[in-house]
Amino acid sequence: FTTFGWRYFDAPRFRLNDITYFDQVENGQVVEPEFRRILEDNDVERLNRNYNANVGIEYFINDKSSITAGFFYRIGSDSDLGLNSSQRFDNTSLIEETLRRERQNENDNSYQLSLNYVTQFGDDTDNKLTADFQYESGKEEGFTFLNEDFITTNQVNPDPFQIEQESTVEDQNEYLLQADYVLPLGEDSRFEAGFRSNLENQVTDYQLRQED
Repeated sequence: FTTFGWRYFDAPRFRLNDITYFDQVENGQVVEPEFRRILEDNDVERLNRNYNANVGIEYFINDKSSITAGFFYRIGSDSDLGLNSSQRFDNTSLIEETLRRERQNENDNSYQLSLNYVTQFGDDTDNKLTADFQYESGKEEGFTFLNEDFITTNQVNPDPFQIEQESTVEDQNEYLLQADYVLPLGEDSRFEAGFRSNLENQVTDYQLRQED
């Protein structure tokens, strides 16, 4: 048996914020805000693609026992681009405008190996023993780039914004061993016993770089 799946997810987002600030009274004195109005225009493009495939085989040892082996593989890719334009006004005119860019890329590859054994005792289909083994390995790589620039400003020598570059690499391995036994005890009761062991190992490498 085999299956194949594909997912395409395109979800753009648009948001507009229009904020007005008023004078405040502190200790009996009127304090004017730095900006009277801030207009923010946020536009985000989001694209997600996933591919997965599964292949397996089931072998019947006899009429009451079988063993199944399977292999699952997945590839995922995410790409986001965000643009945020911010305009700041005083009472009458535009003081400054900035443009913030944020790009995020993420790749995710993983696979899983599985074995399943089932055997039935006697003629009762509920009296059975099952055993499972799974091994899963995955690697996820992410990168984010963020910078902001002045489009217009009334500052003579404005301080530059920091550029941020963030990268993350995550490796994960997981083992699962499980066994279950079921013995019916009449029509309204049954005896169950089982064992489950799970081992997970995860390593993350994170790096952040900032520069003017």
